[in-house]
Amino acid sequence: MVAMTAVTGASEIRRTEKGAHPWQLGLELCALLAPLPPGLPMVVDIPLFIPVFIFTLIVVAIPLLQRSRQSSFRTACLAIGLGLLPWGLFAWMFGSLIFVLSSPFLLLAYFADPRSDSGTAKTVLGLAGVTVAGVLWVYVWMWQTFG
Repeated sequence: MVAMTAVTGASEIRRTEKGAHPWQLGLELCALLAPLPPGLPMVVDIPLFIPVFIFTLIVVAIPLLQRSRQSSFRTACLAIGLGLLPWGLFAWMFGSLIFVLSSPFLLLAYFADPRSDSGTAKTVLGLAGVTVAGVLWVYVWMWQTFG
């Protein structure tokens, strides 16, 4: 009877915990898609970049696997977003600098839940718009510079 209560209590906890908000999922998808335009030509030109590119994309996709539990999703976004900064800077010779573009989206996804604080979430979405504009500017600069 006690074990049954413990199991029931655990399932109730899981049911009451909310999942990631659609704004957070959208920012996570932006983080996943941001390195693709500069990365795919690099994969075609430099075959040695393929394992690094795929490994890093899998790591960036980890928060999507945690979307049903918001606390896990937010923790994954924060940890991976902060981890991509040194990974992109120190592994630049392997072409991982493009994953620095994903980091701001993951860090913004950490705060983009209007259910907890709508003012912060709206500010984060404004910053996300600026980040998208900045990433697009980087794409245009890379395209004009490197052809």
